[in-house]
Amino acid sequence: MGTVICNCCGCCCVALSFERNNTAGSLWGQVNPNGYRSFVEMDACRGCGLCIDECPMKNIMLNAENQAETGGACIGCGICTHVCPEDALHLRLIREVGHIPD
Repeated sequence: MGTVICNCCGCCCVALSFERNNTAGSLWGQVNPNGYRSFVEMDACRGCGLCIDECPMKNIMLNAENQAETGGACIGCGICTHVCPEDALHLRLIREVGHIPD
């Protein structure tokens, strides 16, 4: 298998689709997420749900307080951070980024 750098397009990426739906077991051996994860600033979130609609991994849901929460399947693409009108979502580096192929 060749090396591919994903731009997180959930509409056509077979690997993301398999991982999101867990239809073929985990593909994290082929899909290597970057070292970033999204985090919600709860005091800023207003529960509009735009981030839920845009997350390619379907990793964001609203909690009982009608605020966004992220789960464990975040690949660090940052799409949710760009659609939030309240600037309540941010990416944080949680581990060293591995080797990026030439």
